[in-house]
Amino acid sequence: MDRPSSLSFFRWSVKLAANIDPSRIVATELRSERRFRLYGGIFSGATPWKRMVLASLDRRYIDSALIDDVERVGGALTNPAGESVALPNTLILGLPPLQWDSFRERIERAHVEHYRNSIEAGPSLHANKHRPDILRYLETSACR
Repeated sequence: MDRPSSLSFFRWSVKLAANIDPSRIVATELRSERRFRLYGGIFSGATPWKRMVLASLDRRYIDSALIDDVERVGGALTNPAGESVALPNTLILGLPPLQWDSFRERIERAHVEHYRNSIEAGPSLHANKHRPDILRYLETSACR
């Protein structure tokens, strides 16, 4: 996975969630999988997975060609909308790290609306596992 591109994505995602409510951002370590997950409220917002960066998006704010375009460059719809009872309009889209920036404008509003809905739905159930050091690393290392 391309580290600089991935860190850029996660810094961007943290910033979007922080603009809504910085107190609701939780970073957890998934030690057995050697990765982390970012939450903004009740539901995951971003995580690395299988050489992709995953973004939770509100499907009401994506264009009809987005998923096909992402799949064309090696990404994938990893979780379709409707899997979450609390956030039925959330889907999870996996983007190749080197390609995510070319989709930034097309996914930004959907990512923000996901975070807004997730934060309104309540705090993360994983807040007790929050790793401030991971969050700090993502916020600072990504700008190097």
